[in-house]
Amino acid sequence: MLTTANDNLLQVDKRVKKAFVAGAKGYKSHYEQVFIVETPERRNEKYTIVKTNSGVQEVNDGSPYPVQGIEEISDATISVRVYKSAIVISDLAEAFDNYGAIERTAKMRGYHFKAKMDQLGADFLNNPLAINAPYGFNIASTTTSLVSTTQPIGDTGLVQSNRITAALNKTSFNDANVALMTQRDHDGMLVNYQADRLVVSAYEGMNAWQLARSWGEPESANRNDNYLRTLNINPIVWPLLNQNVNFLMADKSDTGAKGLRYLVKELPSARRILDQRTGNPMYQMRMIIFPGVVDYQGMVGIIA
Repeated sequence: MLTTANDNLLQVDKRVKKAFVAGAKGYKSHYEQVFIVETPERRNEKYTIVKTNSGVQEVNDGSPYPVQGIEEISDATISVRVYKSAIVISDLAEAFDNYGAIERTAKMRGYHFKAKMDQLGADFLNNPLAINAPYGFNIASTTTSLVSTTQPIGDTGLVQSNRITAALNKTSFNDANVALMTQRDHDGMLVNYQADRLVVSAYEGMNAWQLARSWGEPESANRNDNYLRTLNINPIVWPLLNQNVNFLMADKSDTGAKGLRYLVKELPSARRILDQRTGNPMYQMRMIIFPGVVDYQGMVGIIA
C-alpha cells in the first residue's frame, strides 16, 4: 500500500522502526500467559511423548538398581510459518510528508502483527474438540483433541476425561479442579496437578474473578468462606476466546500444563530496502512463528 514519508530517510528509518515496535508493544497479548514460549532450533520442531515405569521399588540392602526403560509412544511436530507485510514510500511522500502517515501506519502494522500472534494462539483454544491438524495430535496411534472425554493414557488402552460439559460456575469449576488433581500421566500414575490458571473469554471475566477471588461464597448470599479462593488461581481473561470455552490449567511448565507450545523464531521486525521496480524505499515487516499442541496433560476444559 502507498503511504507518505520525509525526504530524510535516515530520520524516517529510525522513527518508522520505533513506531513499529511501539505498536507491537501497545497490543496486550495473552498467549504468553497460556503457552510455553520457545525458540525453535529447527523449522519443524519435534516433540516426543514417552512412558516409563512409574513405580519406585523397595529393594534389599545392597541390591542392584531396578532398571526402568524409556519408551517413546508418540511424537508431534510444530512447523513455524512466515508472516510478511510491506509499506512502500511513494515518490511524492519523500518530498512532502513530515513523517506523519508513514509513522502512524508503521505503528498500526506493529499492532496488527502482535494481534495476529495472539489470534493464532487463541485459535487453538477456540477449537478444543478438533482432531485435524494443526489442532489435533496423536498419542500412541490415537488421534485426539485438546479436550475430550476419552483422552488416551499412554498406550495402556485406558482413557480419561479432561472435559467438563457445563457453563462456568461453582460446580463446574470444582469438577474441573477434581479432574485436574486426579488426572493420570502416560505412565498411569495419578499426578495431582495443581490448578494455577483459569483462562476465560471476556464474557466470563467477571464471573471468573468472583469464583476465583471472592472472599465469600460466590453464588450465595450466605456468609460461607469461598473455598475456591484458597486455590490461589490466576484468572486470565482472553478477549479472543469464544464465549463457551474455559480452561483450568496447571502451571506453565514441562511438569504442569506442558502441551501448549508457541515457537517464536523471529518476533515482528521491520527493515528498509530499496524497491528495485520503483526506486522507492520499502519497509518490509516479518515474523517467523507458530503455536501448536502436543499433549493434553495439565489442563481441563469447561465447555458449555
